[in-house]
Amino acid sequence: MMKKLIILIISILCTVSLYAQHPRPQKPGECVKIPRVEEMVSDLSAVQKKRLETATNASKKKVAKLKQELSATRDQIKELMDKDEDMSSQLFPLVEKEAHLHAEITKEMYRCRIAIDEILTKEQLQEFRSCLKSDFEKSHGSHCNGTDVHHNRPKAQAKKAKK
Repeated sequence: MMKKLIILIISILCTVSLYAQHPRPQKPGECVKIPRVEEMVSDLSAVQKKRLETATNASKKKVAKLKQELSATRDQIKELMDKDEDMSSQLFPLVEKEAHLHAEITKEMYRCRIAIDEILTKEQLQEFRSCLKSDFEKSHGSHCNGTDVHHNRPKAQAKKAKK
């Protein structure tokens, strides 16, 4: 029983940590609109738009496939958790798989962001980061440090400046 409780807690924590990274609707039943790069950055060339569409669509497909696999894994975990006997030998590998899938989803999000960064010019990238920071502050409040995916780390930048 204690093992089941621990596994359930770990599973919930993994889910909560991933959920906390994504914007949520302001009102119940309202859909979250995730802004597209094209909406945040002006003066994109036709080639840039095509490359952005290709990169983001490929990433969306990978993430959708991973989320589908994650959902199936969660269903298997729930089934095993409902059984009265000790199923830890089957359960633990599924929990590891769930954590691995969360990590793969996060890595794919970073890969997509890096691909976007490589497509944009320096000026466009600055505009994009400014929009991301503004959106982050709107959804999390200005009291947060505003770290977006892998840029804008004030403490790390301050350390580099001191050296």
